[in-house]
Amino acid sequence: MTDDALPSRKRRAPGKPGPESKTGSPLGQTHDVGLSARLREAVADDMPAIIAALITNAKAGDVAAARLITDKVWPSLRPESEPIVVAGLESGTLMERAQAVLSALGRGEMPPETAATVVSVVGNLSRIKVDEELEARIAALEARAGASE
Repeated sequence: MTDDALPSRKRRAPGKPGPESKTGSPLGQTHDVGLSARLREAVADDMPAIIAALITNAKAGDVAAARLITDKVWPSLRPESEPIVVAGLESGTLMERAQAVLSALGRGEMPPETAATVVSVVGNLSRIKVDEELEARIAALEARAGASE
């Protein structure tokens, strides 16, 4: 593909809004005005033929074409870990739950990444609990203020 095949792009003075500004950006940049957008525009009409050629090549044994298709059509498989049962995680204070996870980690019952994730979830529970307590206290204060009026 030559530079002539790409749509032209008007230059603007550095720091000055471009005439095509639609984002409100002080630099006048619009979405997709870069090389990627110009390439997409240049091949848009030929894309069905390009995809058909990729499929034909993949069927003929072209591994690179097959990989390109599969990478774009199906997401990569992510590793899944086995469920882990941690004694003491179901009940107790939030600190006791976090300690149960750290103890399981210390005994080698779970990988460090899993322990970090579970402790993070326990921390999120703590924040939720604080929010609930604050909401209850505010509601009680508002009820008291409403009753004294």
